Formats: sequence, C-alpha cells, structure tokens
Amino acid sequence: MSQYVNCYARGKFSEARGYMAKSSGSLKDRVGGAYLGWLFVVRDDDLPDDLRVDFQTLKALLTTEPPDRWRGSVDATLAKMHWRKVRKCADLIVTLADDADRRIDPVFDYRSAA
Repeated sequence: MSQYVNCYARGKFSEARGYMAKSSGSLKDRVGGAYLGWLFVVRDDDLPDDLRVDFQTLKALLTTEPPDRWRGSVDATLAKMHWRKVRKCADLIVTLADDADRRIDPVFDYRSAA
C-alpha cells in the first residue's frame, strides 16, 4: 500500500475542511455536510493504512444509528450524538485533511512543480 494519499481523496478532504470552516450552522450541521457532501465517496483504498484507520473511525462514529423514514444513517446518528463525539468527528475531518495535504504523492503535487 502506498504511503501517499491520492489526489482525489486529498481534494475531497480539502473541500470538506473548507466547508466546515466557512459554512454557518451548528457543528453537527457542518460535520454532516462535510461528510455527506464530500467524504462519503472517499474509498478506504484511497488512503494509506495509518490514515485509513482514522477514516474508518470517522465513518463508524457517523453511522451508529440506522436510517429511519425521514433521515439517512448519518443524519439520524448526528441527531442523537453528544457534542463531544461531534467535536471528535470534526477534529478527525480536519486532522485527516491536514494529513492528506502533507501526504500527497509528489509525482502529482502541482505545488512542487518548478
């Protein structure tokens, strides 16, 4: 497995972090929006093993409740989630985005082009 994050996943995490920073609304709304808007499409194999574990933790935290008639699993989970867990999810999103920025494959990193 590669030690790098692919460009697709890096972009998704970057967009999610930006959304959480710039959007209004409660932290629950921003975490849910970041995950459903960008991160649910990221696959585990888009990430190196060490980041994959944190991403799987995030997914598990956000999907503990089953979907109901009006909401999907993420929204149902967030509705019942304690603020400390919401904060943990937000921290995981930001940390994963920061780690993805540092771990982009240098072959595809436009920032290193001269």
